[in-house]
Amino acid sequence: MAAADGDPLQMNAQYQEILSATAGPQPNFEAMNDHVQGLGEQLQRCSNLPTVRGPAALVQIIIAHMDGRFNRVDTQIDQVNTQINQVNTRLNTGFEEIRQRLDASEQNAVARVQNSLLNHRHETLTPLVNPLTNGPIANFPITSAHIDELDLDAINLQLTTLGKSIVGNMPQKRQRLRIAIGLTPTRRTVTTTGTGA
Repeated sequence: MAAADGDPLQMNAQYQEILSATAGPQPNFEAMNDHVQGLGEQLQRCSNLPTVRGPAALVQIIIAHMDGRFNRVDTQIDQVNTQINQVNTRLNTGFEEIRQRLDASEQNAVARVQNSLLNHRHETLTPLVNPLTNGPIANFPITSAHIDELDLDAINLQLTTLGKSIVGNMPQKRQRLRIAIGLTPTRRTVTTTGTGA
């Protein structure tokens, strides 16, 4: 089986193939049909029985018994259908989450490259998105200079949202955040055109 390469539709098709291969013995509807036809044939033969207790009553008993069995089979089929629908819902939800994460990863990679090209600490950063939801990150620093103004709670929130560790002191956390958003780990030295990013 070929790898899905992140394509949700191909991954779903492969999952369906695996599910059908491992689901165990499947019902034989043709055999069921033959049995029902055989039952009908045998019921017709009931008219050949002696009329000791009334053939009509016997036929009614058999029909009632078969109706009960068919109702139980219908209930079991409905339960299986419900379970299949639940599995499909979970799969679709999972595929959507994977798609969001892939989109976020791609968008963040582009933002990191753009941020790595900044030359001045007051140039506007390209914001990253939440890697889990692909939504905007609240209070994302506007420039690299803003990173130095973040308090402990704000920097911990940024690091946690980006999936980074919050272990260490404030300078270590600031460096970790700078690297996470694509900036150099330490500030560049002052040049004739201004301070580094």
